[in-house]
Amino acid sequence: MAALITIMLLGHWQEMKALGQARSALAALAELLPDEAERFTENGAIETVPVDALLLGDVVLVRPLRSRSPQACCHGPASRCLLQSVQCS
Repeated sequence: MAALITIMLLGHWQEMKALGQARSALAALAELLPDEAERFTENGAIETVPVDALLLGDVVLVRPLRSRSPQACCHGPASRCLLQSVQCS
C-alpha cells in the first residue's frame, strides 16, 4: 500500500512540474509578441499601429530580427506579408 501511495505522489509531482514548465514557456512566448505592427496604407506609406488595430487582409511589414505576430504569413524572401485567418505553411 505504501508503494502505491509513493508512486501516486511521484506521478502527481511530475505532473505539477510539467505544468509549471509549460506555464513558464507560454509566458516566455507571450513576451515575444509585439505591441505594435507596421502596416502599409492604401497609398503605400507605412504606418505604425497597435496589433489590436490590424484587420484581416492588412499588409504588414516584417523586419528581420524582430518579433512577429503569429498571424503574419510571409511567402518568399519579400518583407511584405498578408494578415491571414488560416495558418500558413
